[in-house]
Amino acid sequence: MLTKMNEETDEEIALLSGYAEKIAAILNEGAWSLDFAKSRSGLWYFIAAAEASKSWHPRGCPNCPEGRGEKRKSKTKKTLSSFIS
Repeated sequence: MLTKMNEETDEEIALLSGYAEKIAAILNEGAWSLDFAKSRSGLWYFIAAAEASKSWHPRGCPNCPEGRGEKRKSKTKKTLSSFIS
């Protein structure tokens, strides 16, 4: 079931990419990890954002600052609402 939940169609990838571009235009600073979740009804929701350098990366990911799949501890917490005025 989890495998099926993590498969997106080409149309869903295009939709989510469009959403991500709009959100990125608001954030407009640095690299971000954006999370989306699909509801039972099939609607997609934007659920979270984190600075990419502080986000989880899979083991061996070239974008992971430490080169391993771990979260980096953040000294300050930032929320999406702090960037939107």
